[in-house]
Amino acid sequence: MGKVGERPVPEAWRLLLKQIADAFTQGEIPGGDGIGSVSADTARTNFENLRSYPDVVGPLRDSSWQTSTCSWMEGYWQVLVDLNDVDGALIDLVMHAKVFDASGRVEIEPGLIYVP
Repeated sequence: MGKVGERPVPEAWRLLLKQIADAFTQGEIPGGDGIGSVSADTARTNFENLRSYPDVVGPLRDSSWQTSTCSWMEGYWQVLVDLNDVDGALIDLVMHAKVFDASGRVEIEPGLIYVP
């Protein structure tokens, strides 16, 4: 993949990103192979932002990939994933993440969930 400008999130990253988003929306800290650690501050902020959002946030749907983007940021890909409500409608909350590709192995560092 070329490293210029904003582009769609590659399919190869989507399962891990879904696992991360779904864990947060279920009140859990994401983890597992290919998922970096989450700081206590990031987890706390994400859970507060999800609780205070006026709609109930649901599991990530395929429709999110139509509007989610990634951009090359000098050493990693910055990803913004658009989240859904429980009915599947896109909402204005996004999940930020950094994707690192080290020796062909992808590692995703979960970031903040917020309204940009």
